[in-house]
This record gives sequence, structure tokens and C-alpha cells, in this order.
Amino acid sequence: MFKDDNQKGIVLLELLAAFSLILLILFTLIPILVQINIERNILQERREIQSTLHNELQLHTPESYNNKVIEVNHTNVTLVFESTTPLLKGSAHWTNVRGKQEEIILYYYPSFQKQ
Repeated sequence: MFKDDNQKGIVLLELLAAFSLILLILFTLIPILVQINIERNILQERREIQSTLHNELQLHTPESYNNKVIEVNHTNVTLVFESTTPLLKGSAHWTNVRGKQEEIILYYYPSFQKQ
């Protein structure tokens, strides 16, 4: 069989095209995956702060509520408590990874309320 020497350029061109497609896919997916990871961390932080606020609301009596600053996953969170009859209001304020101010407000109806 005779070997065709004119095929060397076509193989190199096919290799370059395949490599270009792989790079295009990678450079498209990497920023998307980074954004997904950042948003996942923000949502996880929100869930943990909401859970912490929920626990703090249930642990104390209305007279023992004081505003305080706690740390949740290396984030400073300010907890503010108010007594609004017949409910107790608790809010959490913090700055997320993107530098945006966030707030969660929960209301609690205590079972030990005087009637």
C-alpha cells in the first residue's frame, strides 16, 4: 500500500480543531461552576444563620433577649430581638460573600406567654 503524505496537514488541522473545541467548552463551564459554588455557599450560610436565629428565639424568655453578635462560618451576624405582643421578633443581619447586606426575620409565639 502507498502512504499518502498529503494527509499530515489534515491530521494537524483536525487536532487543532478538537483542541479548540475542548478549550471552548472548558472556558465556558469553569465560570459557570464558580458561580454555582459561590451561590451554594451563600445559600448554605443563609440556612445556618436562619437555624441559629430560630434556636436563639426558642432558648430565651422575652426578658432575657439582648442584641448580640455571633460568628457563623467566619461571618459576623448581628442578632436583634424585639418583643411585639404577643410575638417575639428576631432578626439576623450580616454581609454575604458578595458584599451584599442580608437580613432574615423570624417571629416566635412563646408558649409561656401570660394570658
